[in-house]
Amino acid sequence: MDVITNENKTVDYSFKCTDSLWISSPYEANTVVRNLLPPFENYTLEKSGESYNNDSKAPWRDCLPNATMDLFGFKLLVPTSVWIPPKPTLTKFTPGHDARITGGGSGQDNIRHFSRVQHSYVLFGCYTGTVGQCIKWRKLHLAFD
Repeated sequence: MDVITNENKTVDYSFKCTDSLWISSPYEANTVVRNLLPPFENYTLEKSGESYNNDSKAPWRDCLPNATMDLFGFKLLVPTSVWIPPKPTLTKFTPGHDARITGGGSGQDNIRHFSRVQHSYVLFGCYTGTVGQCIKWRKLHLAFD
């Protein structure tokens, strides 16, 4: 299920699911859906007045009763039973790949110490079985000839 807005501002939408104006869902009533995109929020869908099988009998089609949409925003909602969390992805690191790191001389004077920071929207950890090897970046030491 996708929800899209073309508003140039953040808008809080709220609908009464038994009225004629509501956000229809392809799922049956009382399904919990989750956004495939960050921040991966959950929504509990409510029963509408529309039959899922188009025969005026239960089960009923779901309705999204409320949602906050960012400017020009969109959401891709799927049932939580089929939602798969994203794999860890680096979103930023400093210093950047074009950072200039110069040497200072010869021997021990030529060693430079600097910190490297990595950002991700998924928490990295050594406690999960999905990561083959845990690498913790504290300080990277480079020696220049």
